[in-house]
Amino acid sequence: MKDDNKAITTLEPREKPTAQQLINELKESILAASAMGVFDRLLRCYNTRRCLWAGQQPDGRLGEDDTDLPVFRWKGAPDVRVPLADKIVRWLTMIRMSVFNRGDMRIGPRRVDKEQSATEMAGVWQDTMDYFHCVQEWNFAKGFELFSTCVEEFGYSLILADWQRKQRTEKLYVTVQQLTDVLLQAAQDELFEQALSELPEGTELDPESVLTPEVSEALVQKVSQDLQMMLAMAGNPTSAQVERVMRIDERMTEMEAEKVLKALRKSPGEPAEYHAPKDDGGVPIVEGFVPFVNCLHSHDLTVQYPGQAEFFAIPKFWSENKVRERARVEKWHKAGTETLIKNHKNKFWNELTQGLSVPGWGMMGTGIGCEPDMQAMEKVPRWLVVYVWRRVTNKQGLPMVCRAVVSPHMPDQLLLWETTDLEELPIMCDSAEPVTIAMLARGVCDIVVDKQNHVKDTLDSEGARGQLGSNPPLLRTGAANVGIKPGIELYAKRSGQSYDGSKFMDVPVVDMGALKVMEKVEQLVEQYYFRSSDTSGEDQQLFRESVLFASKRALVQTNRIVWRQVQEHIDNLQVGRINGREVNLEARRDQLAGEADITIGVHLQGYDKDAASNFTKVMGQIMQNDRGGNIDWNEATNIAAQLWAPTYARRLILTSQAASGKVIDDQEMRIAKMAAGVPVRYEDRVSNPGLRRQVLQQWAQMPGNVERAQTDALFAEMLTKEQEMLDFQEQQQTVNPVIGRTGVKPNQPVE
Repeated sequence: MKDDNKAITTLEPREKPTAQQLINELKESILAASAMGVFDRLLRCYNTRRCLWAGQQPDGRLGEDDTDLPVFRWKGAPDVRVPLADKIVRWLTMIRMSVFNRGDMRIGPRRVDKEQSATEMAGVWQDTMDYFHCVQEWNFAKGFELFSTCVEEFGYSLILADWQRKQRTEKLYVTVQQLTDVLLQAAQDELFEQALSELPEGTELDPESVLTPEVSEALVQKVSQDLQMMLAMAGNPTSAQVERVMRIDERMTEMEAEKVLKALRKSPGEPAEYHAPKDDGGVPIVEGFVPFVNCLHSHDLTVQYPGQAEFFAIPKFWSENKVRERARVEKWHKAGTETLIKNHKNKFWNELTQGLSVPGWGMMGTGIGCEPDMQAMEKVPRWLVVYVWRRVTNKQGLPMVCRAVVSPHMPDQLLLWETTDLEELPIMCDSAEPVTIAMLARGVCDIVVDKQNHVKDTLDSEGARGQLGSNPPLLRTGAANVGIKPGIELYAKRSGQSYDGSKFMDVPVVDMGALKVMEKVEQLVEQYYFRSSDTSGEDQQLFRESVLFASKRALVQTNRIVWRQVQEHIDNLQVGRINGREVNLEARRDQLAGEADITIGVHLQGYDKDAASNFTKVMGQIMQNDRGGNIDWNEATNIAAQLWAPTYARRLILTSQAASGKVIDDQEMRIAKMAAGVPVRYEDRVSNPGLRRQVLQQWAQMPGNVERAQTDALFAEMLTKEQEMLDFQEQQQTVNPVIGRTGVKPNQPVE
């Protein structure tokens, strides 16, 4: 691996490539993209969506000298700027985002240890993912929205699910008593070590024989004397004294230890404060990317097996504070980090793009059309680092995913190289069309340009162009085959008629040619996306479903990547109390082991105006045939509520487990009141009478309860009335609705 020109092939877990090898791969990626015209297509899609054309004039007309125009326009014609591509992109993005907004994620374990319950593990997994989704909801939503938008605009996009560690500074306090305890413990440890070294080999140490009462008293006196000397001294603390203070907290730095000792000397009775880094664990981050604007990837990225690239890279242009923060948390190479900050301020991609025809906005991480302002950057400097995820194998053929941080201007220094637990790259690729190589996928903007050219080619005869031009021809032409094109006025030379008698067509105020072309283009594009007025409702629904299913697959795959990141990095997650309420969520790495089944449930008609009514009607028809109790009515109620009012449903509808627990708690409270002789109310309708009756039966089977009911006449009467009420409620809610429709009781065959 020492040869910089050699490709990265096999790597052992602790073996590192050189930074130059990673930089060479980035150069090859840019070269392949440039050769395939990716940058030209990016700019064309950007301009088409926003109706930005070369040579635009303040008065809305194109310049006279423009000859190479990307769409059907002629010199001097006004630019009508119909944002057709933007409208379609926004519409398709909204459909894709509906999966994220309406999706109902469910996680189930695929492999579970024998001694563990599959249901219990599923609950732990579900709670863990729900927790992280809630914490990162904004991040996740914005990343998936950019990803969906880019898929439709450019033709394909990539989304990354990575893990980001978090640390912060915590304020803590030290008292003289804490310092005394630490010094005493250190003295005892030294005494035990000395005694252990004097014992014969194989002999166990008896702590009580070493730490006798006399020895303990002597140690306490010695520590007290040392502490008094430490607090009474003036001037700067010695290195030995600083080391003793640092034993209080291993995170304490020498500077903080000196401040603590000085503060204790000044006010021994008051606690001294210090600051230490606190590890807040981490969270999964989800980011969407515009290819070759704010990410790089190898050219063999495929869609059939998403994310199967050799490498994936993201440039980051950060301030010095951000660079130092991430360097500390992720443990970058210290000397390399200092070299980067000292020598490579405000340097961009010139090391990677030398000799390549890459636009200035390419790979700047700022977006198309944005150029870095070097004057501004002198006042607010930035440093470039590149995160690289690389897929390699070892000599035994086992796959590994490694993560690196490099600077293109430092080919001799890797800032970070670490081997992860992942098997595949933590990225997901999706394209608007099923193509082998994602770089060749077409977006909405490409399709709009294609339809514009199609209309132009279809109407590209001299007569047709004249009829569509801003300067239309005479009503009577001079000959059958007169060259007619926009910008040329025709006149007839017929004997017996004067020039004044010739009739010209009135020049319209608006460029009717451009409007007619856009009208035809819009019609073709609407038909392409099954949006035209003559498209059947069934075809429209099938197209929407295809877009929803594509987005659903992408969201499921992204959640799988997030889940693998959670498995790799989580050590112990515990949420004990939030706003005074107990939260039962505890997840450990060993509990989360194994591959998960992740499903996203989405009602495809969720945005139709009659969706809720149609669903309720269908459920009413299904209920007529549900004689075996096969339908989960709690889930059906949840779906119906989400269709009617998603915002209210999230607040009103409980999960099946929570709803059942609430019913059980309520019924147990009713039994307790009856046992105490307290009258209970009987409502016109109670929730889940079948479950309530089970709770009542289980209570009756407990030892001693039957005898209690036999000896207490009032209690027995109340239990009988409760049983009759539950039987009546179950008859009203379960049996009668079905009998009214079919005449057959539930769980009985039709005769």
